[in-house]
Amino acid sequence: MRATLIEHLNELRIRLFRVVLLLAAGMVAGWFFYLPVFNVLEDIVRANIPPGVEYDPIFINLTAPFMLRLKMAFYIGLFFTLPFTVLQLWGFVSPGLRGHEKKPIKVVAPVSIVLFFIGAGMCWFVLPATITWFVTFVQAFPDTKLMPEAGMMVFLMIKMMLSFGIGFQMPIVVYFLAKFEIVTPKAMLKYWRQAIVVIFLAGAIITPSADPFTLFALSLPLVGLFFGSVWFAQWTIKKNRSDDDELDNLD
Repeated sequence: MRATLIEHLNELRIRLFRVVLLLAAGMVAGWFFYLPVFNVLEDIVRANIPPGVEYDPIFINLTAPFMLRLKMAFYIGLFFTLPFTVLQLWGFVSPGLRGHEKKPIKVVAPVSIVLFFIGAGMCWFVLPATITWFVTFVQAFPDTKLMPEAGMMVFLMIKMMLSFGIGFQMPIVVYFLAKFEIVTPKAMLKYWRQAIVVIFLAGAIITPSADPFTLFALSLPLVGLFFGSVWFAQWTIKKNRSDDDELDNLD
């Protein structure tokens, strides 16, 4: 029995309320534990400032320290609640699918979370090179200092990790496009050159920094994930068709 539009909206409201409630709880925790997280990220920035560049973060107004702490609390809460948010999203979509369509959801939800943290973890390893690359341009201007607003570099790092995590969701998108035959694996492989161009363009858009290290660190793994996802989707479709043929023969 299919749910009505009102029932779907009510289900969406309940799930959004759960996400917001958990995000608020995560922000409360982040409000009290923001300093260790901030110090770890700030130490990474300072460790990768090239010699000869004076780095001195400042607050530019009276409310800036409060806003810095509030933003840190929000991002900490966001990272803590993200896996739960993904599960709520797939839980909302699942009732609208048929029996054989629900099976992939049980696998996709945890895989989506794992891919996010793999992407964020990969970003962690390119952050030092990214910071150094940007700061080297300061050296081209003699007698200058790097005095960003306090927290600016830290938030750049956090946004980059979020961007990598989001970018690594591409295999899930490719899988569903093929699974529900919106785009066939054969068609995706036929236009693989265009797909690579789109991946690099998307990488340039979703990353907050425009340096080549970050772009290639995100885009190259996504190219590999694209071909792997297309192959896996193609294998899954063939397997499902083979199973359906066996069932037809039994009938």
